[in-house]
Amino acid sequence: MKHLYIILITTLLLSACADDRRVVALLDRAETLMDSLPDSAHTLLMEADSLIPRQSEQTRMRHAVLMAEANNKLYLPLPPDTLFQTVVDYYDHHGTPNQQLKAHYLLGCIFRNQGEVPMALQCYEDAVEKADTLSADCDYNTLFRIYGQMADVLHNQIMPKEEVEALKRYSKYSLKAGNMYEHIRSYEYMASAYSLLGDTTMILSLEKQARKLFMQYGFTQAAAHACTISIHIYLDRGEYGKAKEMMEQYQKCSGLFDADGNIEPGWEQYYHAQGKYYVATGNLDSAQHYFHKLLNHKNSFDGYRGLMHISMKKGMADSVIFYAQEYEKSMDTLVTEMHAQATRQALGM
Repeated sequence: MKHLYIILITTLLLSACADDRRVVALLDRAETLMDSLPDSAHTLLMEADSLIPRQSEQTRMRHAVLMAEANNKLYLPLPPDTLFQTVVDYYDHHGTPNQQLKAHYLLGCIFRNQGEVPMALQCYEDAVEKADTLSADCDYNTLFRIYGQMADVLHNQIMPKEEVEALKRYSKYSLKAGNMYEHIRSYEYMASAYSLLGDTTMILSLEKQARKLFMQYGFTQAAAHACTISIHIYLDRGEYGKAKEMMEQYQKCSGLFDADGNIEPGWEQYYHAQGKYYVATGNLDSAQHYFHKLLNHKNSFDGYRGLMHISMKKGMADSVIFYAQEYEKSMDTLVTEMHAQATRQALGM
């Protein structure tokens, strides 16, 4: 019986060790796939899930971080902040700077999803303070993404100066991470931030630089996208030749338009630029066509405003009154939504 007991214990220990090796292998594989194939990484982590309770604390914490990272990339629900705080506390006491960086970043993403803006920003600040940028193995890949998240939050809070500062670091660290595509996109993001500041000179310069670099590195479609704010600036300045050139490039190379000239859902605001261009060049029927296409878009007030101006140019008094009333209604809706959003933001801050 004694020998049987020893054999049984030995078998269980060997089985546990085998499980450990299998789990570690699954976690290692998931980590290598995380950026390129997050869905595959998530599948591997789910496969390891049933074995995790029997693993060491170190392995359990690693699994929790990787699962949160995969869910974050796949827009799946993240764990409660109270539960993940345990993971953060563990790495603060036992982790490397890179592990601490990622844990605090993911906690910030949890608060972001909960709408807790101040807590999210605080976690992002805590995360970047953990980064050891003097180390050869600094996780610049996560670091630049943290600054991207900070910039996104600041943009939604309408804090463009702070957003620009975050984007400068996003640009710097994405370059250090070797991610040239995101480095170039930082110029686009900064142009969007400067649009809130009304600095048209910086916008034109930044979008021009983005187009140049995208073309240099072979990102043709991305280069075509990096002109949308510039188009409106040239239209407002009356530089219709430059606006037309950019619009043609956008429609030809962006990959967003079908054979009939319809843009993909979610990008309909571009019809506003087309309507403005045709009004400016005297083609009112074409302008009317594009303003009508705007009416089902969330910025329908631009469509009604455009149609109102066209009706004024055509001397159609009844249409002017109709579109003016619809424009007023859509503006009231927009103002109400903006007020509600501002209230939520103020309460959050």
